[in-house]
Amino acid sequence: QPSLRDSRSHDFKAERDRSRAERPDKKHRSSTERPCPKAQAAFSDRAFLSASLAREESALELAQEVLRSPAKGGSQIEAWAKQVLESSEENCLLLEKALHSAGGIDRHAYSMARKALEEQHPRIAERAAPARFIMFLFPYCEQTMRAAIPALMESPQESVSALAADLLTERANLSLEIRRWLHTHHYRNDI
Repeated sequence: QPSLRDSRSHDFKAERDRSRAERPDKKHRSSTERPCPKAQAAFSDRAFLSASLAREESALELAQEVLRSPAKGGSQIEAWAKQVLESSEENCLLLEKALHSAGGIDRHAYSMARKALEEQHPRIAERAAPARFIMFLFPYCEQTMRAAIPALMESPQESVSALAADLLTERANLSLEIRRWLHTHHYRNDI
C-alpha cells in the first residue's frame, strides 16, 4: 500500500510535468519577452537541499531550546515544538542522504539560508524561548515553502521533488495552525 508521501508526490509530479510541457521553448520566445533576472538563475538540487538542511537544523535547535525551557509557553507551543523536533530530525536525515547523492553540501546556499533566518533573531532575542519559537516559525515556514515550489517544479530528480512536496505540505499546514491559534488566542506577552 503506498504511503501518504507517495500519493502526494504523484499529484505534484503530474503538476510539474504539466508545467514543463506548457513552458515555451527558449527558441520560440519573442524578442520583446525578457525573463526576469531571478528566472535566469538555474535551479540547483544541491542548493535547495543545502538551504533546506540549514532551515531544518535551525528549527531543530530552537525546538530543543523550547523543550528544555522551564516556561514552555503552554501545551500547544510545546506540542508544536515536539512536532517540529520530530519532523526536522527526520527531514535532516532525508536531506543529508539526498545531499550525499547530489554531490555534497553547497556551503554558500547553506550559509545564506542560516543567515536569512538569523536576521530574524535580533528582533526576538530578548523574548523567552516559547515566544522566540513562535516568532521564528513564520519566516522559517515562509522560506521553506518559497524554496520548495521551484524544487517541486524544476528538479530533474523525482526524489527531490517528492521531498520538496513533503516540506511544502508540512510547513504550510504548520503555518496555518499557528495563524489560527494566534487568531483565537491573540498575541500574549506570557508566551
